[in-house]
Amino acid sequence: MAMHVAFGNIGGAIAAYIYRSTDAPKFTSGHAILIGFQTMSLVLSIFMTLYLRRENSRRHVASGKLPEEYTETEKLAERERGDYASFFRYTV
Repeated sequence: MAMHVAFGNIGGAIAAYIYRSTDAPKFTSGHAILIGFQTMSLVLSIFMTLYLRRENSRRHVASGKLPEEYTETEKLAERERGDYASFFRYTV
């Protein structure tokens, strides 16, 4: 998420260099670059969604339980493990 925010914030600086006045009025190269960035973002989003779903499935098979089936005692015992806790699932 932090990388998305960082890339979004530098968008203004990038736009100043990809939308050149010499390309006016169609700005074909600027639009092509932005379409490329949008396509890359879509592909990476699809990849991350598939990866996180696969990871959630792997964790479910490894533990044999859904996150709702864990008791508070079990959750407290693994609380310090963070993302590596057996009850943790990614939100997709």
